[in-house]
Amino acid sequence: MERSAYDVVIVGNGISGSTAAIELDNKDDCSVCVIDPKNYSSDGVGERYLCTKPNNGKFIFSSKNELETKPHYRRPGGELQNYFYESGKAEEFLALEERAQGLLRNWVEDAELNYEEYPPPEKMEEIKEFIKKCNPKGIEVTVSDILSLGGVRNTYALLNHIYQRLNKECSNVDVVNGEVKRVVPDKNYVVLNSGDRIKYREAVLLACGREGVANGIYDDLKARGYIWEKEGKKNLLVGVALEAPSTIFPPAMNYMGEPKLTMGTKKDDIVRTFGYYPNGRVAVVDYGNGIKSVSGIIDERRKSNNTVMGLVMEVRFTEPFEDAPSYGRDIFNLTLKLGGKKPLVQRLRDYEMGRRSTEERIKKAKLVKPTLSFEEAIPGDISMAYPGRIISNLYDGINKLNRVIEGISEESLLMYAPLIVLKPSEINVDPFTMKLETEKKLEGEMYVLGDMNGICKGNADAMISGIIAADSIRKG
Repeated sequence: MERSAYDVVIVGNGISGSTAAIELDNKDDCSVCVIDPKNYSSDGVGERYLCTKPNNGKFIFSSKNELETKPHYRRPGGELQNYFYESGKAEEFLALEERAQGLLRNWVEDAELNYEEYPPPEKMEEIKEFIKKCNPKGIEVTVSDILSLGGVRNTYALLNHIYQRLNKECSNVDVVNGEVKRVVPDKNYVVLNSGDRIKYREAVLLACGREGVANGIYDDLKARGYIWEKEGKKNLLVGVALEAPSTIFPPAMNYMGEPKLTMGTKKDDIVRTFGYYPNGRVAVVDYGNGIKSVSGIIDERRKSNNTVMGLVMEVRFTEPFEDAPSYGRDIFNLTLKLGGKKPLVQRLRDYEMGRRSTEERIKKAKLVKPTLSFEEAIPGDISMAYPGRIISNLYDGINKLNRVIEGISEESLLMYAPLIVLKPSEINVDPFTMKLETEKKLEGEMYVLGDMNGICKGNADAMISGIIAADSIRKG
């Protein structure tokens, strides 16, 4: 069945897609359809949600003060800011960030939610002392300006608030709860799993994030020649989630909100921390299509005695390799195969002994009690799934972190896998418009937002990409 055509169709109602939809709603005579299977009703705030869709609502922004005092200041992660800075458009990027912050604060206040800002000015001296301790140990520390909602429940409440606004307050926006099977850009429509087709006249915005990579939308467009990863940009983050007692972590790390510690390994590779969840829990992210990844969460109502922190290796591919996401899926599949379709958990001591972990061995640990049950993560041997170079580098990273986080390499440390950032490397998209640059026939324009374009990282970048795309649409 073919439904009525819209000016713009948005695939995904996460942060980037919802921001674009709300911005487009303000443009006269621009009809918008948002398609996504996720209905953020309050019923989702339960154990099922906490184990399948963790998101801790951290928004990393840059700072005018930093720009004035450190001309080469960069936020960790995405390349979006770099493009603007290197093109002499730093002030333009800061203006986009101010718009994003304004929208975010309005949404948070309307939803009557609390938030925290990091780093607190009164703790900067303590943070600087921690950095002075790290640098001589070969560890680089990046500090960022962060607005945090605090945990998964507040984040879910915000997403629900935005969803309700799209449904009830945006007069030019229709929300369709369905899952997109295929995008057909040469004929201006998308196909749902139900078989329905939704046409667009002007543009389609792909805001389906890592789920779009897991569920085949990205692969299909790549196979048909619309999307490709840029030369020299084929990278992947592969790692583990670490679970250790909160008492061993320096207080300065808690004041940073999202501390990023980067270090070299014996093989001259790079590993770094990825996410930081004090008194947090381990959760499983279900991307669909049989792909599950571990992550950390902070649950405001169920705080633990542990801190969860990701540790990842930056895997950089060279020619003739062409498909970084497929390499990540292969590691996913092998790890989950060993775990009977579930993630693996391994005690550090067992890894050092060259053996798999068992429930009995993990239960013997006095300091670390796992926050993920043995029904959700299977004791096993991560080294049987991960390539040797990757697991060896991660082990080097743990030992190097022990120089500044004393006790993290203690034998009862728990490692969970797979933790893989399933997103493309930088693809053929214009960072100043979010428009796909392709020679293939397009009846309308195609925009790629957030995690799916490889140049954005995190919620703040996702919001900014939605604003950029909405501003680039012809109407208004």
